[in-house]
Amino acid sequence: MKNIIYILMCCFLFNGHICAQSRYMYVNGKKKVYSESEKTLIRHAKQSAFSGEGLDSDTRKSVQKIMDGVSLVELKKNTKALQQKQLINQSNVLYTSSVLVDENGMEIGGITDEVIVRLKKYEDLPKLTKLLKAFPVKGIELSNFDERTYIISVNSNVEDALDIANRIHETGLFEYAEPNLLLFIKQTTQDEYFEQQWGLKNTGQLFDNSIGIVGTDIKVEAAWEIATGNGIKIAILDVGVQLNHPDLERNILLPGYDATGGSGQGAPANENSHGTACAGVAAAVANNGQGIAGVAYNAKIMPVKISQDSEHILPSLSTDMANGINWAVTNGADVISISWIASESNTLRVAIDNAVSQGRTNHRGCVIVAGTGNDFGEYSLYPASHPSVIAVGAIDNRGDRPRFSNYGDVVDVVAPG
Repeated sequence: MKNIIYILMCCFLFNGHICAQSRYMYVNGKKKVYSESEKTLIRHAKQSAFSGEGLDSDTRKSVQKIMDGVSLVELKKNTKALQQKQLINQSNVLYTSSVLVDENGMEIGGITDEVIVRLKKYEDLPKLTKLLKAFPVKGIELSNFDERTYIISVNSNVEDALDIANRIHETGLFEYAEPNLLLFIKQTTQDEYFEQQWGLKNTGQLFDNSIGIVGTDIKVEAAWEIATGNGIKIAILDVGVQLNHPDLERNILLPGYDATGGSGQGAPANENSHGTACAGVAAAVANNGQGIAGVAYNAKIMPVKISQDSEHILPSLSTDMANGINWAVTNGADVISISWIASESNTLRVAIDNAVSQGRTNHRGCVIVAGTGNDFGEYSLYPASHPSVIAVGAIDNRGDRPRFSNYGDVVDVVAPG
């Protein structure tokens, strides 16, 4: 008995708040353990509420609006419980939720008030509706793209979506249940402007204070003698693509798609040019006397907005990312380009599996390419780590591994970065 008490005391003394706040969810059939961030939380309020309203300056460092009605609150040390209590008492606050931290110490996203459940077969819906009577459910909605997937809204002030999802999943009645996390995605390209396109034809020009080695490129001129992208549709999943860009407009297919619920047809909400740059590298118009030349300059661009854009964080719901992929498949994308990383989810995995098995004409499968990440680590981050996704690392203009790119056996191919 004394030994048990001693072990428990050591646990709380050495790593107390982590042990007390350990959370988990099921991803790809395996239990994945997270901790809760003690320095940040998410505040969900009525959309008309100011992001900083009702927040005690003595307990928080900063407040950042990341979506309409959603703010990321950075807390002062050991004030999380107090701040949550103060927020819940505010009339404009719907609920607060925790930010999850993965095993690498990275904040991967926050818990919302939604649970995603995928049935094993269509006929299992009565099982789900019966089971949901035991939970504080506010509504249930069928996915726009999958007849076996349902999004369930819950009363997070009674029980949060993560716990509810785990309880549903552990019944074994369904393919999976998981919270519809508000994921913090990271972009994986490093340069927004490609005036010096050494990657297409390296003549030894100066780039980023480095003189390139002639011939360290993708030999694009030889490739153009074979194909220039005619008949190919490339879906750019990002923060949006500038629809009237003079070097892209001729190759953009409209309408695009805004998976976040906006009406911009795939355009960015602000001046973020990341998606526009990615589209340009892929399929900017050539021989028009301006801008750059895309690698596949006769291909068509499908702009797909899968993320909101705030000052430091790119928030995206699991369902938004999956819906972006599903929309691209439904609308005939041949290639899906992903220049961001996010935490793995069952919902995203199912969408990728569907794209590579059912996409393109005659179910030949979409080609999905994704950046491996910019941590200079010997690993590939999701979704590049998905076995059916082509994981793309980077080389510099001298053929070396640049300081930012992830590397190793997990990388399928490298490209100028």
